[in-house]
Amino acid sequence: VMGEQPAPVAQPRPAPVVPVASPLFEQADKFVADIEGGFVANDGGKGPTNFGINQRAHPNVDVRKLTPEAAVSIRKQYWDGLSLDRKPPATAMVAYDAAINQGPSYAMELIEITGGDPALMLYQRRLDYRNLAKSPLHKNNLAGWERRLNELSKQLQGLSAETPPVVQPPTAQDG
Repeated sequence: VMGEQPAPVAQPRPAPVVPVASPLFEQADKFVADIEGGFVANDGGKGPTNFGINQRAHPNVDVRKLTPEAAVSIRKQYWDGLSLDRKPPATAMVAYDAAINQGPSYAMELIEITGGDPALMLYQRRLDYRNLAKSPLHKNNLAGWERRLNELSKQLQGLSAETPPVVQPPTAQDG
């Protein structure tokens, strides 16, 4: 019939954009996920925590129902927020673990006061944990924290202390 418009064709939906994780993030996150474990009803007096995600720090997340995949997505925000892909790998590993365990502000300050030297970062964290363990609330946590830092130190072996080059995305002129 003349003048009739063809039926609209359904357009395919674009695939969701999935952030690309660097191999270093994947290594650091595997370490953190393994060491954090699953659900803890009251983590160090700060309430429920699951996969390293604390309810108090993430009030809009029901950590009891958190999936491992959702936890990775939340933890990736810590990595990205500290621009750890732009730091030397060993620095990034220590800072990421500190951000998850002690908070992103602590991790940022740790990088600043140590100049990003991973050995100094580990030393400072050890001192801070020992001071924290003097409090009755944390006196039983020191052995676990020491174990964590010892395991992290093993993860750093073979990682570069050099800052990776900044890779620029290709432009239209690059073809």
